[in-house]
Amino acid sequence: MSWNESTDCCTWDGVTCDMLTGHVSGLDLSCSKLNGTIHQNSSLFQLHHLQTLNLAFNFFNVSVIPSDIGRLTYLRQLNLSGSSFSSKIPTEISYLSNLVSLDLSFSWCELDQKTFETLLQNLTNLEVVSLSTVIISSPIGINMSSSLRYVDLEATNLLGVFTESFYLLPI
Repeated sequence: MSWNESTDCCTWDGVTCDMLTGHVSGLDLSCSKLNGTIHQNSSLFQLHHLQTLNLAFNFFNVSVIPSDIGRLTYLRQLNLSGSSFSSKIPTEISYLSNLVSLDLSFSWCELDQKTFETLLQNLTNLEVVSLSTVIISSPIGINMSSSLRYVDLEATNLLGVFTESFYLLPI
């Protein structure tokens, strides 16, 4: 109700806008000392044209990654590393089929078998994925996308079989 229509959020630090449409296309709020919980009804999920979201190294009180993250279908880069999320990574993250880069490292979240397999299957444009310290403890046969260029699975407790496609990733 108190929003002033003349406010130009495109001039704010960490906000990038499309020069033609004026839509917010990027948010870089990394290391911004944000804390609390991102709620399902957050206005963040109304930024339908968002292509880059970086919330790295904030403190979200060991809360869950909201499933509404899956509504940001134009996202190409998502970085939630080191932001104190916990619990299971929502399956809805696999709806982000335009993602090129996904960094969930040091989030101490859990990635269940179904979500992990769906993520690798649906995110066919993914080039960079960092899941360091994400708990992946179920046995999984890993079939990687040919678009992947960088994969970080350090300290994931990953159990399973790497298929031949994993070893054929470009160097």
